[in-house]
Amino acid sequence: MGLLELGVDEFTVVCRPTALHSNFVRDNWPHVAQNIIQKLSDRGDLETVLGPIRTELKCLKGYTHGYTFGEHSFYSCVAYHMDRDDMGVALRFSAQALDYYSDKSGLKVYEFLGKIQDTAYTARFSRIDFTADYLNCGIDPTKIYQKLMDGQLAIFREKTRKTASGKTETSYLKIPFSYRGFLKASEVPTIYLGSQKSNALLRIYDKRREQIERKGPKLDKALACEDWTRFEAVFKGDYAHQLTDQLLSVKNDDEYLTLIANSFLQKFDFREVENGVVQNEAEFSEMLYDALKQGDFALHAPTSRNFDLIRSIQYLLNGSGLYPTLFKIREIWGYEGVSEFVNRLIMSLDTYEPNRDCLSWIAKHGDDYKRNFSEFSLFLNSALPFSDFVPENTA
Repeated sequence: MGLLELGVDEFTVVCRPTALHSNFVRDNWPHVAQNIIQKLSDRGDLETVLGPIRTELKCLKGYTHGYTFGEHSFYSCVAYHMDRDDMGVALRFSAQALDYYSDKSGLKVYEFLGKIQDTAYTARFSRIDFTADYLNCGIDPTKIYQKLMDGQLAIFREKTRKTASGKTETSYLKIPFSYRGFLKASEVPTIYLGSQKSNALLRIYDKRREQIERKGPKLDKALACEDWTRFEAVFKGDYAHQLTDQLLSVKNDDEYLTLIANSFLQKFDFREVENGVVQNEAEFSEMLYDALKQGDFALHAPTSRNFDLIRSIQYLLNGSGLYPTLFKIREIWGYEGVSEFVNRLIMSLDTYEPNRDCLSWIAKHGDDYKRNFSEFSLFLNSALPFSDFVPENTA
């Protein structure tokens, strides 16, 4: 049975001082910016949840001074421009950072937004990404792309008007938009709809495939389902500002989910087209409408699991020459030779001196693994099915 999950992928919120045009703000902007950052940290419990504040070398684009919280594998940054008080203070949470924060704090995005409000500044989104995840629903990005190319699928806005007799007539206005797909073999796992300059654009992609190929933080979820297609709507500028106001009025999770679903349908309502005639909603849009009527959707659960180590393990299995070496030892000296070799590796680990990259990796990832997997076997069972723990045949 299919499942529809709604949520927020990432966001950037900009905080501008309430006395933006005062001489004090202009003359003391770095001090004002630091004060806003401290208030953001205190109100959002950023240091409590994420860790101590420290300088972030990879600053947000357009800003000169950036900070992050704690040592993590994901990206989060709070930043300001030394000479541009009009740019305010920007807080960016990547998808993994938001998942981690929500997981640790128990707060949804609308709750976080309400929590960070302060009289010293106004806080509103400059960008927020909504997601609609279709799990085991048979939604195929390649088929969607083909229908777009064939003119059998388009985005419409519903229009109603009163006739002279007082009746209500409904018509559908086709919304022009650009789209492009990225071909892999004979499939199109990713489609982009809309212009990068617009306030609303949509990405449709095979989330299951992405997580498996990248060994992403939701790898275990991807392996547990048959198909997983994500619709990811990026809202920026004025529309993101409107969503800020709407999210501040949200009182519970049901209203939160309703807002996300309505935002998708308001901007990206897909309908089938046959011989130039508008037909019913596309299956995925219809599922959103049905979910609104019946309340039959879920808020996606945050996960901060880390599967970066799997890439190293799979390299050892299939890219390092480990198995050919073990095979040669076994063929000459049997399994006793293999055991001797492995024991020597274990013993030499005590004298191994890790380089800076290795120590940095431990600092960023170690606590994540300990928190999510109390034993190494649990990690392997979640991230590397037994069928994958087999070396690829090499010539």
